[in-house]
Amino acid sequence: MNKALVVPMLAAMILSASCGENTMEGVKKDTQEASQKIEQAAKDADEKLKIAKSEADAKWIEMRDQIHSKAIELSGVKPGMTLEEAVEILGEPVETVDDKLIFDNGVELEIDKDSNTVEELKGDTNAAGVQVGMPENSLKEMCGPADELEDKGGGNVEYIYYSTDKKSKVTYKAHDGIITEIVSSLND
Repeated sequence: MNKALVVPMLAAMILSASCGENTMEGVKKDTQEASQKIEQAAKDADEKLKIAKSEADAKWIEMRDQIHSKAIELSGVKPGMTLEEAVEILGEPVETVDDKLIFDNGVELEIDKDSNTVEELKGDTNAAGVQVGMPENSLKEMCGPADELEDKGGGNVEYIYYSTDKKSKVTYKAHDGIITEIVSSLND
């Protein structure tokens, strides 16, 4: 081999080897930086997801509370209202039996004589749009999942929804899959 070519070839090989090491170091560094950026992006995405979930949960609670509030109301009357307020809304009762008042729209009120307030009311439709005669599976659609579910046996089930403050509740009674009664009452 020509000695004149050995030195330039050797220099080229050394230069090539050192460039390769620098290139490998650069690739390692770039890979580490990319990995760190991916990890940070994943953390940022997780944080945004947590915030979005929290906001969605808060909105669901707000909507559920509004639905439950409407579900407790029958013909504009809620448990805890005074008898005077109820009569102003419903008009004079058509029948009175002991502490129960029956109105021409079919709403029945049970009054606490000591406080003169509505303790319980029954009706065929509430402000959430639930009606006697509807299939019980429509409750979940219209009101969300019940706070309590009681299987009374013999095809009888009660779905209980509480007001936000837990002072009142609405109970949907169903028999063989059909809503048979809507009862709003103070929560004992």
